[in-house]
Order: sequence, then C-alpha cells, then structure tokens
Amino acid sequence: MQTAPLTPRRTLEFGIYRDGDNNLDAIQEAAVDQALAISRRDPRIAFAIEDTNALTTDRLATHDFDLADGMVTHDRVRDAKEMSDPKTLAAFVARTLDEAEACGAQSTWIDLVDHGGGDGGGLETSDGRIMPMPKIAAAIAQGVALHARAHPEDAARRVDGVVANQCLMASLGFENALSRAGVRYLAASPETMVAPGVPTGVAEAIASHASDPQAMARAIVARVMQTQYDAGPLGTFGPAAAFDVIDCDARAPRAADVAIKRLPCTIDSRTMPGSTRACAPTRKRQRATFAISC
Repeated sequence: MQTAPLTPRRTLEFGIYRDGDNNLDAIQEAAVDQALAISRRDPRIAFAIEDTNALTTDRLATHDFDLADGMVTHDRVRDAKEMSDPKTLAAFVARTLDEAEACGAQSTWIDLVDHGGGDGGGLETSDGRIMPMPKIAAAIAQGVALHARAHPEDAARRVDGVVANQCLMASLGFENALSRAGVRYLAASPETMVAPGVPTGVAEAIASHASDPQAMARAIVARVMQTQYDAGPLGTFGPAAAFDVIDCDARAPRAADVAIKRLPCTIDSRTMPGSTRACAPTRKRQRATFAISC
C-alpha cells in the first residue's frame, strides 16, 4: 500500500515585499541575500519573496520566487509591478498565505522593505508618493480575504506580524490600522533607519520563540539592535537608534483612544478640583498587551 508523502512542517512563512524603485535598491537587496543564507541553515523558515529591482537588468523588473532549504523555486521575472498599489500588496499577501498553508507553517509574517514616511505611510513610489497606512493595512486584510476565498479549508490563517523595514513606522496610527486588519504584531522603528535596515535574521528570532510572544519580542529587538553592518574604512553602523515590537491586540488602540479622550478630564481634575467636566468611566482591560523596545 502506498502512502502520500507528508507535507513538510515549517515554523514560519516569512514574506519579503521589497520595492527597489528608489535610491535604496542596491543596499536593501541585502534583505533578500540574508534570506537565502538563512534558508540554507534553518529549515524551520520558508520565504516568499517579491523583489522589484533594477540590479540584474537595465530596467526595473519584478522577481517572484520562494526560498526553502537553500533552494529557489517558482522563480519568475516579469515587468515591474507598482509595489505601492494596494492590489499588488494584497496579491502578495495572498500568495504568502498560500505558501504558508502548503508548507504547514505555524505563523506568517510580512516584511515591507522600502522608504517609510511615518504616519503618512510607506512603500514609496518612484515619483515620491507613498501608500497611506490605512491602505497598507487594508491591502493586507484584502490578501487574507483572497486566501480564505481560494482556500476555505484554511480560512482561519492570518498575517500574524508585520516587519516594517522602513523609517518611522512604529506609530500608534499604523498599529491601529494593522489591528483592524487582524495583524497581531508590528515590528518597526519610531526613528529614521539606516539601510539596509532590519536584518532578515529577525525571522530566526520569530521562529525560535513562536510560542512565547514576550521572548519573541525581546529576541527581535535584540537582533536588530545588535546588528552591525560593515562600512569599510568608515567602520560599522547599526540599522536603528530604536526599535519596537508592539502587540496590536485590537483592544489596545481602543484603550489608547479612551485614555486620550479622558486626558482633558484628568488635567481638569488635577489642576481645577472644582471642574464639572463629565468623563465616561473606563473599563478594565482583560488582557495585557506589550511593547518591547530599545
């Protein structure tokens, strides 16, 4: 009697969405090079990669491929996609989730590699425009929905975390938008980053602590803050002055909204004891969220 081969089980499917239509094209290709090195040594992690660059041709082109066990599969080179189009991001998220199901990954993260503009958004276009944060989050949610429609047997799968390898993306606005899209964790810097930026080695930190969110967050921050890039005769440099991993539990932004709305009441009650401003009571949060930073 013949038996069907077992589906390989991975701890993590890590999608790298890299937009190289700008001055960071060459240096941020390190994110993909690092993924190849990691896949050779760490069988727990599979990568889905969409890399738009002008490094191997005389014009921009989009390279789609998967990486696992040091092997490149499903390799395609096509005319350059507009990486700042929400439809392009949604399609990539759906593909990454499809691959996560195929390899039995326990969790799925997306790494967004490009320029960032803080609360204004990220994923800069070639003419300097950026995709607003709500549209980034909506595109991720749309990708999750596309995967669920195509694979109803795996409809519960989601994007567990987003790594923003972009400047200024650790903001309440982005956290709030991602929480509404069902994303649980945001790993990003509140500061200007120095390219190549976030090392792809954070995927190993995620895979090593998949069942312990607090340990995972500390390991991600440590990996980023301990990374040193070689600048030749100029010495070495780190990717960021600060880095955060934020729990995007949907209740956290709501709690922040309540706290912000109550702030005038708090100030009145402390500075003007006789104030008659009415403030709504707050509820206790049933589960603590966290933000690990350095």
